[in-house]
Formats: sequence, structure tokens, C-alpha cells
Amino acid sequence: STNASGCQRISFLTCQGCAGRRCVPSNTQLCCHSECVGGCTGPANSQCLACKNFHNDGVCISSCPPLFKLDFNTLQLLPNPSGKYAYGHECVNACPASLLIEEGVCVERCAPGRRIVGRNCEPCQGPCPQRCNGTANNANNPAGVTFLHAGNIASFENCTEVDGSIRINTASVLGSSVEKTQAISVDDLQYLSSIRSISGCLSIAQFTGIRNVSFLANLERILNLPPHRCIINSNPFGLVINRNINLTSLGLSSLRYIDAPAVVFRNANLCYADTIDWRAIVSKASQNINSVSVANANASACRIMGKSCHPLCNTSFGCWGPSTADCIRCSNFRYEGACRPDCNTPTPTYGNTSVDECLPCHKECLQSCTGPLASQCARCRSLEEKGVCVTQCSVGTYTNASQHCVPCALECGASGCTGPGSYLGQGGCDDCDRIIRPALSSERALCVLSTGSCPNGTYQRAPNQVGDPLLGKQVCERC
Repeated sequence: STNASGCQRISFLTCQGCAGRRCVPSNTQLCCHSECVGGCTGPANSQCLACKNFHNDGVCISSCPPLFKLDFNTLQLLPNPSGKYAYGHECVNACPASLLIEEGVCVERCAPGRRIVGRNCEPCQGPCPQRCNGTANNANNPAGVTFLHAGNIASFENCTEVDGSIRINTASVLGSSVEKTQAISVDDLQYLSSIRSISGCLSIAQFTGIRNVSFLANLERILNLPPHRCIINSNPFGLVINRNINLTSLGLSSLRYIDAPAVVFRNANLCYADTIDWRAIVSKASQNINSVSVANANASACRIMGKSCHPLCNTSFGCWGPSTADCIRCSNFRYEGACRPDCNTPTPTYGNTSVDECLPCHKECLQSCTGPLASQCARCRSLEEKGVCVTQCSVGTYTNASQHCVPCALECGASGCTGPGSYLGQGGCDDCDRIIRPALSSERALCVLSTGSCPNGTYQRAPNQVGDPLLGKQVCERC
């Protein structure tokens, strides 16, 4: 409000027994809930004027409901149907599509020591991805250079996450006397080859020297977050490729997500772009503005020249170029970035039809498998126990000739064994709870069940003579 009546009123109530907390204005002995901040209309955590921590369905709470909860019967963490993500001070069912997810929290970028996996921030395995600053945006930094040039492109070497935009324009190609910058070469573009994520936008215009954009083949996500957005006619765009006369294919083989519309136009020799179903790449929230691919090479002429998507591409989604790695979706499966007809791969994999990927089998699988579990191997690398591939047999089993873990004889008890025999020694029990004393030294000592009576023809006795090899055992002596 622009007048005094719109100002927030601050009360100076003297609350009694509230330990520093606010109280209900009509009753200074009635304290606000500990999760309230700024006052309340009643004592419940649903009557706060504002929440100290998080707001969830009209109630102030200390933390959002966890995404997983412990099953006390199985001692496993299971998905919590009531679980929610923390988005600022709100508990939400899903994070906005433009944000990442870290430990159940919606974030714009991952914390140090974490990397982006899909939409999640996961702990780095080894060295973390490297973050670098992108080109400036005139809207928020009038003094900043807004394009790539010879003086800044080397700063992107080994960079995986760009905080800002990548803009290549005429000044990048020719140099700028105004900005006092030198031109970049086509070879310089390899400095960009490690980039996987751009928080701003990607814009390439009037670069005559490039035939494709494969120097960004590892780029997976364009987030188009403010203040780095590309704006055309007051509308935000995440990908802008225009007037690159020698461009024949895009080659953005890893790009799977853009949180803003894309525009690809006036690239006279560019094929394949007209095949792309941008709805599969551009976020649903950004599809109110159509992504377009217009005034590029004639689609019929491209097909006559054989410049069509590879047969292993799913034609409903299109492609970035001619190879199996350029398919946006595969008609069968994808392995190591390229489409293939099946999952008969050099390393054991299985075909996951929900994501159309050849995914790794369990490490204990020797050849193929039907799923990710050790129980889904076609053959085991080491041993098999009860249909599961394992590195070693469990206690109470032994390894047979076919590398299966087989239960020991019951007479062995919990001691384990080296074979199927119910006697003491190699090929039988490692130890016995109860044993029949052999009549001759050349005989094997037989193990018997520790419960019940000794077998017929024997009686139970506890040896007490020092030097007796069976001292301390339950012994069935022969009658």
C-alpha cells in the first residue's frame, strides 16, 4: 500500500510464561505454538500468522514429511506416501521442473561435493563437476561482455556446469573493436566440450565456420534461469540457433531438457531440425510458446540427399543428426549414448523398456540378465545360492562342482562344512555338536543330531580324560 493504513502493525504485548514466544492478542497467557513466528490467532500450529520453519497444508511444522520412512518389520526405508519436498518455506508434492532436487529440497544448484544426475544432486564419485561463469547478460550486467571471444573461451576448459549463458555471435567470429575482443576459431569451440548443464540459455548466430554443434555433444540441460534468459520479442527462449549458413546438423546428441522454448531458423543448409518433436525436450510449463524450426534446409531435399534420421531412431521424436547417437529417442534401446537393436552388449546389460536403455546387470552376473538384481543373472560370475549370485557361500553351505552353494548335512549343525558328508573332516562337517566315537582310528567320526537320544547301539557320555580328542563334545559311545 502507498499510505499509512497499509503498514504492518507491530504489537508490544507482554506475554506471560511464553519463554520469548508471542501470544494470542486477546489472551496474553495463551502462548503461540513454537512453530509460529510473528504472532498467532490461537495456540495451535494451524493458527500462526507465519511459519518459523515450514508450511504444510495449513499447518506450521519443523520439517517437511520425509520422502522415505522406516518399515520396522523389515528394517527397510520405503517410499512415504505422505512425503513432500521442501520448496523455500513450503512443503510441496513435487519440485518445479526448472529446479533440481537435493536431499528432498528443491534447489537451483547443487551444493559443493555433489553433481547433477537427472534432476537430482548426488554425491560426487571422485572429482566433482566443475562450475564456471557463463557470458554476462546486458539486463543484469551492462558492463559485462555478452558473448564468447578469444579472451574468455579458454575459461570453459573442463567446465561441466555453466552458471550463465553461452552466446556465440558475429562478434565472436569476427572480433569486436568496440569491446576490444579477438575472434575465436572453430578449434577453440572444443573448450566447451565438457559442458553438461547451462543455467541460462544457448544462443549461436552467424557462425559461418561450423557444420554442426557437436562441440556441445555432452550438453544435457538448458535451464534458462533468471537473470540469464535469452529474450526474443519479450519471450524467453532457452535455445536459439539462427543464420549459421554452413550448419548441416545440430549434433546436440545428449540434450534432453530445455526449460524454455527453442527456436532454430534461417540456417539454409541445416537438415534434421524439422524432425524434432520439441515437446519431448522442452518442459511442459514452457510449451505455451511454440518451439519452432523454420526457414532451414528444405526437408524433401534433405531426404533426397540421404540426410534422414538413422533407422534405429524413434521417428516420432526425431534426431539431431545422422548417427545412432543423434536419436532423441530410440526405437529399441540405447547403450553408451547410441541406439542399438538389442542389449547384446560387450558388458552384461538388460533392456529396460520403461526408459529404452540397456542398463548394467548386477556385478555378480557373468553374461546377460533380465534385471538389475543378483537373482536375475543368466549365469553367475562366482557362485549361486538359492537362485542368487554371490561372492561366497553363506555359513551352513558348501560349494559343489557346479559352483552352487548347497546346504550342509543337518548333522553338521551351525559349524559349516566342506561337502555333503555327515562325518567330521574334509568333504563333511567342519565340526559336530554330537559325534559317534569311531571304533578304529582309520574310521571317520560320524556327526549326529544334537537333539534327542544317541542312535541305537550307542549311549551318550561326556569325555573327561585329558588328551581325549573328543574332550568337551557330546559323544555317543558304542555299546
